[in-house]
Amino acid sequence: EGEFGRCNPAYCSLLGYSEPELRNTQLWSHMHPDDIQANKDWIKQLNAGAVSYFEIENRYVHKDGSEIWVKKLCSTLPDGSGNSTRLLELVTDVSAQRKAVDALRKSEERMSAILKTASDAIVTIDSQGVIDIVNQATERIFGYSSKELIGKSVAVLMPSLFANNNQDHAAIFLGAAASRNHGQGREVICQRKDGTTFPADLAVSQVDHLGLFTGILRDVSKRKEMQRHIVEIATNEQRRIGLELHDGTQQELSGLSLYASSLKETIGNSAKSTVDDRKTFTLSLIHISEPTRLRRI
Repeated sequence: EGEFGRCNPAYCSLLGYSEPELRNTQLWSHMHPDDIQANKDWIKQLNAGAVSYFEIENRYVHKDGSEIWVKKLCSTLPDGSGNSTRLLELVTDVSAQRKAVDALRKSEERMSAILKTASDAIVTIDSQGVIDIVNQATERIFGYSSKELIGKSVAVLMPSLFANNNQDHAAIFLGAAASRNHGQGREVICQRKDGTTFPADLAVSQVDHLGLFTGILRDVSKRKEMQRHIVEIATNEQRRIGLELHDGTQQELSGLSLYASSLKETIGNSAKSTVDDRKTFTLSLIHISEPTRLRRI
């Protein structure tokens, strides 16, 4: 019927009750509602002789209402007549282990989500340069599936980086990591599955306790193209400004030359003029000096 018979002090301490409080109570009253049916099903098989024992992890409810994860080993206990009418449970508190497992699972889920949503290619290799993990961005950028890359040499993605050394891939990755300057990665040439190449920034970090190296590759093709476009625009603008300065200066110099020639001719003729002519000449000079271009000079 699931009633408690006897229990030791450790079991009482686990649930927060005294033995008198537990005695003759239903086992199910201290079990998490979601785990009761699974226990009943196993006990039914045990009583029917289908199994000689069973081991299960489920939740108990402490006297204060908190949940406790336990691992139970259950078997039947014969009475004095040899009939198996009682159930013997060996219960171990595994709450701490479950919390650690749950924390690890959540951490792995977060890491998996980060890898899936990252826009940059993330590649993890071992000390031999063999690819261990790639994210979805790596598949998209390089055109390989993860199955095609895992277990292969990282040189398949960056053949130019390993052109002079096909052995010590880890050392090359570490060299790329050491070459970083204020967080900037080393620029390398990568190769897609179809053979086309593209420039990328490579930033590397080492996972010391695992002996792994993680490289983050960012395709900088668009950035390079934009830089070339900006340089081209700047060059064209400098050329245009130069031409405008050249043409404008030439026009002004031509105007000054014509004015100087005219002034020289007028001054030369003035020496032969009468006083009235000189007066006329003086008025002419005043009139000539009015144009805006000459005032700028």
